[in-house]
Amino acid sequence: MCLLIYLGISIEDSKEEIQKLWINEVTKNKIPRTLSTDYIQNIEGTKISHIAYYFDALPIRGIVVYLRQKKYDVLTLEKDFLNDLIFKNLTTQLNSQH
Repeated sequence: MCLLIYLGISIEDSKEEIQKLWINEVTKNKIPRTLSTDYIQNIEGTKISHIAYYFDALPIRGIVVYLRQKKYDVLTLEKDFLNDLIFKNLTTQLNSQH
C-alpha cells in the first residue's frame, strides 16, 4: 500500500482497479472489506481515522497482530484470485477441446 501512495494512487482507486480484474463475484466482494481504510466508529459513535484507530491507540503487540492479519487477508485474496484464473483457464481449455 505504501507503493500506491508513493505513486500517487489512492487506495480507493486501487480497490476499484483490482475489482475490475476479478472473475468470481463472491471473492470480488471481499476486496473492499479487506483493503478498507474507512473511518471506524467507536462505541460512542465518534468516527476515528483508520490510522489513528489501529496505530495510535493500540500497543505494539496489537499493531503487530493487526498487520499479520491484514497480510494473511491480502494473501488469501491473492490465492483466491489466482485459483479463479487457473479454474477459468482450465475450463476454457476443456471447452475448446470438445
